[in-house]
Amino acid sequence: MKVLVVDDQPIVREGIRAMLSLEPDITVVGEAANGQEALRQAPLLAPDIILLDVRMPEMDGLEASRQVCARWPRSNRPRIIALTANAMQGDRDECLAAGMDDYVPKPIRIDELINALHRVSPHKNGDAIPPSKPAKAELDPHSLAELRQMGGEDFIQQMINAFFDETSRLMQDLQTSLPAGDAKTFHR
Repeated sequence: MKVLVVDDQPIVREGIRAMLSLEPDITVVGEAANGQEALRQAPLLAPDIILLDVRMPEMDGLEASRQVCARWPRSNRPRIIALTANAMQGDRDECLAAGMDDYVPKPIRIDELINALHRVSPHKNGDAIPPSKPAKAELDPHSLAELRQMGGEDFIQQMINAFFDETSRLMQDLQTSLPAGDAKTFHR
């Protein structure tokens, strides 16, 4: 199963790539930081599934999903799974109305992601990947061991560093957007 990961947060893309690296039948064929990049890459990469963040700059996931659905016939288009921190029923309905096939709330849990990949997989020949074991919602010793298995201590340190780098940028956005009255950036 070939997957294109689309999210404006590098740490999220890296985390998804690490999660999916544990599944031998899944290959991340590319990454994009917004809907426009995803639309440019999709015809070249021919992914089976696009993991698509809903809220992104330049072109959000809802518009990107509408354009994918308009450009490809249903039988040939990549399946689309929404990734979003907005986990209310209305948000799910909005994603499905935009043409997305499924929905995974953030923070992303590996079991929910793998199960969503199963549900939308265009592969109907019985070669689908087996469901992953359930993951816990909090960082516990078992989860930490899984992170170590993904990439060792260096990987954990890289994820922590990326988190702090991204958090600093996001905090700066919060501090500048509020006085500027930029509600969209502040909300994001």
